[in-house]
Amino acid sequence: MKNKTPLEGKEQEALVLRLRREGIPFYSVPNGANVEPHHRALMKREGMENGVSDLVILKYKDALYLEMKRRKGGVWGPDQKAFKIKIESLGFQYAVAKGAKEAWEIIQAFDKLGEHID
Repeated sequence: MKNKTPLEGKEQEALVLRLRREGIPFYSVPNGANVEPHHRALMKREGMENGVSDLVILKYKDALYLEMKRRKGGVWGPDQKAFKIKIESLGFQYAVAKGAKEAWEIIQAFDKLGEHID
């Protein structure tokens, strides 16, 4: 049976609209961009790394690296797991969100509490 939950990209689009509306500073990492092979090679030479999170949410002297997944069926790969370990070893926060709603809840906890998210 086909998974009818929204794709990861659609979930991220919904979250980005809310982040912009709320004025929360962030940036996206276009690792999954559908580009021609020669552009992907250029992006690699310029520093693109596999496994980097989809979004980085910023606040004073802290950052949340946020990996977006579908509500059902999203797969978290080994490169993403390795990136999480690197980020957390540097003292930053990392979270995986299944859908825009869960991502928003994680961001609210990050913004209000300032504590590390497990």
